[in-house]
Amino acid sequence: MVLERIKAIRNEFGCTICFIDHENKGAFQASQEGEEPSALRMAGSVAKPAAAEFIFTVRAKGKGMSGVYMTKATQGPTAPPFFVTVQDLDESRSAILVQGKSLA
Repeated sequence: MVLERIKAIRNEFGCTICFIDHENKGAFQASQEGEEPSALRMAGSVAKPAAAEFIFTVRAKGKGMSGVYMTKATQGPTAPPFFVTVQDLDESRSAILVQGKSLA
């Protein structure tokens, strides 16, 4: 019922609502073994990934780099994974450069 109210708010205001969560404890070991991320690895109830329209899983891939995986998309196919790097452009960290690169 809570998520239905969230959907009503989204529809009323024509906006996107982003919830942030984390993977379960087994995700670290799975990552070490080269297992691809899955929406079902979210911590807690399986109701969370069932209710979400899109799920992105982000995993560290080295210093300053993360892999972004689209693990669920209800309105079409998932996109292929990609790397993202974020670089500070000055000492105050008030300007950054974000770059993406295909994992393939």
